[in-house]
Parts: sequence; C-alpha cells; structure tokens
Amino acid sequence: VDAGEPGETINADETVVDNPTESSVSDQEEEPATEGGLESQESTNQELVDEFIDDAENNEEEDTSTGSGEKTIVTDDGKRKRKDDSDQLIEKRVAVEGRENAPIPKKKVVFPPNKQEKIKLKKGDWIEMEENGRLIRASILNREKLSGRYYNYFNIRGEDGLERNIDGERVKFKKLEEEECDMVMIPADRHKDDDCMEAKNVELKKLEEFDSYETVNDEGQYRISCRWILWYKGEEVRARLVARGFEELESVRSDSPTMDKCNLRLLLTICASEKWTLQSSDVKSAFLQGQHLDREVIIKPPKEAGVPSDKLWRLKVALYGLNDASLQFYIKVRSVLLELGCTQSTMDPALFYMRDKAGKLMGVVGLHVDDFLHCGNKAFECNVTQKLASIFLMGKV
Repeated sequence: VDAGEPGETINADETVVDNPTESSVSDQEEEPATEGGLESQESTNQELVDEFIDDAENNEEEDTSTGSGEKTIVTDDGKRKRKDDSDQLIEKRVAVEGRENAPIPKKKVVFPPNKQEKIKLKKGDWIEMEENGRLIRASILNREKLSGRYYNYFNIRGEDGLERNIDGERVKFKKLEEEECDMVMIPADRHKDDDCMEAKNVELKKLEEFDSYETVNDEGQYRISCRWILWYKGEEVRARLVARGFEELESVRSDSPTMDKCNLRLLLTICASEKWTLQSSDVKSAFLQGQHLDREVIIKPPKEAGVPSDKLWRLKVALYGLNDASLQFYIKVRSVLLELGCTQSTMDPALFYMRDKAGKLMGVVGLHVDDFLHCGNKAFECNVTQKLASIFLMGKV
C-alpha cells in the first residue's frame, strides 16, 4: 500500500486505502493480479493468503477490484473487506505475520447448498439410482441435516452393504414404491373353524409327502416354535405352517439371488429375436422342495399334528420362516440346472443358459424365487423344461 497517496486516512484500528484507476507503481514493479482480481501490495513481512468464506457458487461472480470508487479495508484481526460501487461487502480472510489474533486459513471441501424443495424421503425408503454407469438399489438410513442448507443430503446403504452420502438434488434417482400384497388374512380367533382346520390338515399332509421332518425324542434339545398363517386365496382358505426363524441361535446366510431387471429384458429380447415361445413355471410348496439342511433345527410341532408331548420335529428341509429358506431352494434349483447341462451366467447368478455342441444358444432360464421364466428350442424344452417339471412339483405353466 502506498502510504503517500492523498486522501488516505490511517487509524490504529484499520487502514482505508483509495485505489485509483491508474496505479502509481511502475509496470516492472507491479505484481500480477490473483484470480479474484486483488493485487498483493503488502510489505515483505506480511503474507497474504486468501480464502473465500462464502460458498463455491459465489466464485462465479467476477471481481472488479480495479474499478473506480472501490475501497479495500484491512483490519488488525486479519480480515480484508472490500466495498464496491454497489455497496456490497465482500469479506476475505488474511493471515498476517506478527499478529497473534490473525486466523490461519485452512482448505476445506465446500459442499453446494440445497435450493430445491425438501425431498420427501424417510428412513427405510428404497431408491434406485445410477452409479458408475449401472443402476443400483439403496435404502435410506437418515437425512444428513433436518434443517439448514443441506437438507436434501441423505445417508444411504446399497444392496452391496456399503454406506455412502448423496445429494438428492444432484443424483438422478427414483423412489421405489412398496410392493402391494393382496392377501386377506384370517384372524386367530377363526383358526378353529371347519374350513381353517381343513386347510391345516392339507398343509400337514404336504409336510409328510415332501419328507420335511423326522420325529425325535425330547431330550432337552434347544427348539424353536412355529405358528399358523391362514389367508383367503379367492374363496379358498390356505394355511401355512411357519417356523419362527428369528429364535435360532445360529446366524445363517439369508440372501437369495433373483434375476436382474436388465437381464430380464435381455431374456425377452433373445426370445423375440429367436422367435421362441416364452413360458413361466410356478413351483408348488417350493421351500419344502429345497436343499436338505446341513444343520440341526428342532421345532415344537403344532397341536394339530397330534404328536405326543415328549416328541419333537427335526427339520430336513428349510421350513417357511427360516432365514435361509429361500436360499436353500435356490441352491437346489441351481444344482439341478447344472446337472441338466445348463451354464450359470457369470454376470447374474439367477440366469442360466444352454448351448449345443456348435456353440449355438439353445435356451435361457431366469429365476425369481419359486418362479421360472424360460424359452428355447425344442431340444431345450425336452432336455431342460420337461425334466424340471419331473423333478419339482409344478403349478401353473
């Protein structure tokens, strides 16, 4: 700062400098302007370090420090303030050597503040968004800030188990609607009605037909309980004996692959391109036809089974309600398809296909729990589709 300029006023608290349009410093001694347009003209014992206090969006405004009528104020507390013709005050922080109260600026990541309306997402909601060129599903853990400038930032957990933070205004996503289940449940006080008791007996016969358990003596083993679930399917009463899997002491793997939406579209495209017939199959009492359990699960039989009080059931297959019931059925289906000559896709564990000796595609099978979607030529239908129907008890095809 040239202290000899006329009109300059120097106080103990602050120094006011009038910056004329034409600089008195020669071109050789003039230092280049910074990106903001401010010139460093302090003495050699002072180090100027500029840091914007405002957010990153204000960086788009051009600095007009060389304009006429502009004043720069440098105070003892290490702050530089600038006023332009519009009387707008812009504040910058300066570290000055020899001043104890001068703050030392630090670089920090500036997140853009939110400006749109508050996004209506809550804990437990599921969204689908694009990440690294692919669609992923994630659940909302919580909102980053309930108020303030970052109210549309969310903490999420993806299907891969990884947690991350997203800005809802800058990430393309869509909220997944909750799946509706049209099921009319029958209350417990009606479970002893004639139609309900008949449905229970039908379910108990299925357990016997599929060899789902064996009766053992009660020797004080740890056992889990079970309960009945009854509902209407049309006008017919259905019953399901469900084990309380959450009572198990052992933690087991519970995830079960299902075909991805992208691969579902691929399957339909292949079917249309090859002019094959698309078919879907539904497996009856699917979990009772799953892989045999490799651990001991003891349950207390229901009263309707008529088992003596000193007897228990040791499950051979994963009964409905066990955490890995769906996984055990998938393992069984996968082993059957591989034995029939199919190849599992390396990109989707729920997608299988078959080729002939020449390498030509014969057919494709996609899995979604107990539903199969398949298409192929006549050889594929003979070698795969028909054999699947003979191994598993199928419903609608």
